[in-house]
Amino acid sequence: KCTIANGQVVAVDSLDVGDVVIYKAGEMISMDGKVIKGEGVVDEGALTGEAKPITKEIGSQAYSGTVMQDGYIEVEVTELPENSTVRKLQQTILEAQAGRGQVMTLVDEFAAHWTPAVILCAMVVFFIAYVCTDDWKKWLSRSLAILVLACPCSIIVSAPIPCVIGIASAAQKGVIIKGSSVVEAAGEIDVV
Repeated sequence: KCTIANGQVVAVDSLDVGDVVIYKAGEMISMDGKVIKGEGVVDEGALTGEAKPITKEIGSQAYSGTVMQDGYIEVEVTELPENSTVRKLQQTILEAQAGRGQVMTLVDEFAAHWTPAVILCAMVVFFIAYVCTDDWKKWLSRSLAILVLACPCSIIVSAPIPCVIGIASAAQKGVIIKGSSVVEAAGEIDVV
């Protein structure tokens, strides 16, 4: 939600190009636009990675996803909500995180073969031992132990974590990494 020039609070998605939105200290700028009235200091660190606050005055460009630190500005919307800077950044990050690297693909292929084999092995152990000993509680427990010990869950869960953390950390610093494969390839870089 945001406040338009007449003081009415409206949903961001209902705004059109040409609408005027008011921003005060502490508010997040929700739409891309041009400052038409007032002056203020804006933190653009979420977009640029630059910690230095930027002064916005009449004629300056305001970007969605940035935060007003001080002052008051009125911004004329120049982009529709779906084309705003923050939406483009969110989409790029989602696409980057969805990309599967070589390690994650290898782990998925391994798990596709390993998991059914382990389940089959545990079932065979249970049924053969149950038929031979008639002690189903003991062998059910041991079959479950086989499943737990042989489960590749830790590998499956741990493989994508470093890549996702790398992508998220870079995004906080204003760097967009296009997928896990790029993070994996970065380990082979010798010269920048």
